[in-house]
Amino acid sequence: MQVFEAFRVRRPACAAVIGLLFGPDVVMAYLGRGLMAIAYFIGGISVSAGLIWLFVELSIPGAYGSLIVLAWHSFGAILGYRVGHSLPRDTTFPWYSRWYNIVLLFSAAILPLAMLARRFAFQALH
Repeated sequence: MQVFEAFRVRRPACAAVIGLLFGPDVVMAYLGRGLMAIAYFIGGISVSAGLIWLFVELSIPGAYGSLIVLAWHSFGAILGYRVGHSLPRDTTFPWYSRWYNIVLLFSAAILPLAMLARRFAFQALH
């Protein structure tokens, strides 16, 4: 059926938009590259930790942090387009490349990190 084929095919332009909006980790999961998604997720956490350090320790203005985040997401758009363009048309994607699984996985991964950051923030106040 043609309707379901539209959900199976990963178009490079759609992958680029997903990479621009959500970053390289989500677009790699969308394109079925699990290990690369995990690596870019860890890279995104490192970028976020570096931004927090820049804001707290060096008092860098928020505009510079926005430029770093924009560069990270632009990298995700370019990477998503290139990987999406190189995929064969008949690729079978794994279970984690469906949109509802991506939302579940990344929200489940962010929740413990947010709770950990909250614990350290409130522990520093007391």
